[in-house]
Amino acid sequence: MESAGTVRPGASQPRRRGLAAALLLAASAVAAACSPPPTAGSDLPPQATALPTPTPPLVQVEEIHVYPNSGGDGWCAGGLIRNTSATAVQVLALDLVIDQAHGSPARRSFPLDWADLRPGEAAPFEVPLGAERPQGVEVVPVAAGLHGPRGAPALAQDTRLVRDGLRRQHALGWVLNPGQQAVDVVAALIVARDAEGAIVDVAPMSEGAFRLEPGQRRPFVARLAVREAAASIEAYVDAVPMEAGTLPPLIEADGIHLRLGMDGLPYWVGLARNSAAAPQWVSGVASFTAEGDLVGVAELGLPVPVMPGESMAFALYDVPGIEGWVRGGGDPARLQVRLWLDGRLVAEAAEIRPLGLSVKSVEAIGGTLFLRGQVQAAGDEAAERAWVVAAVRDTAGNLISAGSTEVSAEVRPGQAAEYLLALPLPAGVQLAGLEYDLRAAAVR
Repeated sequence: MESAGTVRPGASQPRRRGLAAALLLAASAVAAACSPPPTAGSDLPPQATALPTPTPPLVQVEEIHVYPNSGGDGWCAGGLIRNTSATAVQVLALDLVIDQAHGSPARRSFPLDWADLRPGEAAPFEVPLGAERPQGVEVVPVAAGLHGPRGAPALAQDTRLVRDGLRRQHALGWVLNPGQQAVDVVAALIVARDAEGAIVDVAPMSEGAFRLEPGQRRPFVARLAVREAAASIEAYVDAVPMEAGTLPPLIEADGIHLRLGMDGLPYWVGLARNSAAAPQWVSGVASFTAEGDLVGVAELGLPVPVMPGESMAFALYDVPGIEGWVRGGGDPARLQVRLWLDGRLVAEAAEIRPLGLSVKSVEAIGGTLFLRGQVQAAGDEAAERAWVVAAVRDTAGNLISAGSTEVSAEVRPGQAAEYLLALPLPAGVQLAGLEYDLRAAAVR
């Protein structure tokens, strides 16, 4: 049961259009996320029409927009679908008919990663169209009715638009579990619109899935790819009941400390400790509030698993929303910081190998510490992906900075590959006497 949405070329005014990283991605789909082109492009006006069906459709296409992808070398279609029936439905896929300028229409199908749609609910979608700008696109949701909702309620609260130090736009806010059952939030998507109400971007939350206990809320942040300022945003949250008996992995934060950079802007350092009996990937998010108001949200992702019983240093800097708040007279010392950490057990197939490491130079320029050196592969196996992680302490042993970088070149046996680490440095610190803890690892 479905209703098709179609879009055809029209004479609308040129606008920049874009959608950020995908809600929908097939294994063989375009790898690049959709986002605005470097130059303005013409819009294809949305027009939703119902195809003849034996019974009323379960899901209708409410909006469709066609726009260039982030690299400007292809096209994407995105919009909203809505459940217009009286029962919960599961949208299994989106079938596309793409009318090409040359050749026969192309037909494609993409799965939809959304638990379900309750009556009246809507969800965003985004699909790649290929390198050629289409003459028209028809989107048909393939849906099935459910005996009851598979999903669980979750609400977005206090969403707002902020910028980071590079003037990039971000959306941040809270996700609340208003129900009586613990849930796993599997997706939170931001739809950004321009002053005329047209969709200009769809961006996912930066972190992966997380769980919420009844009544609990957690912050989220989503980076917008649209180059022009968005005028308004909408949040769509998808959650499912947490499986009975599942327990979160044991990841804890061992203190978060404020540091002030030479530019007067704050950053924070801390440790993530693995209390489990197995290696874990660590990710999370931090909220920064002042008198109850959400000022900024930072994401955290450690590139190398944390070993059992060990800790890994991290730094939170260039936090979306913080610079504008501080420049407006806010005192960083008043900010309350809370960190949510998640652990994911390392799969048996994953291989983590230590690499040899050397430091060639240490230099401070402005408020940034630069560490240059080389990594070497141990044994006779090359390392296709290698990371260097670092923690910096002062003469009293206090953690003052941390960070990581991916080695750009493959590390071959018997050869060395260069790395460059750029870390925030607090004001007034002297390089003499600083302690550096650096590790290199290959992850596969």
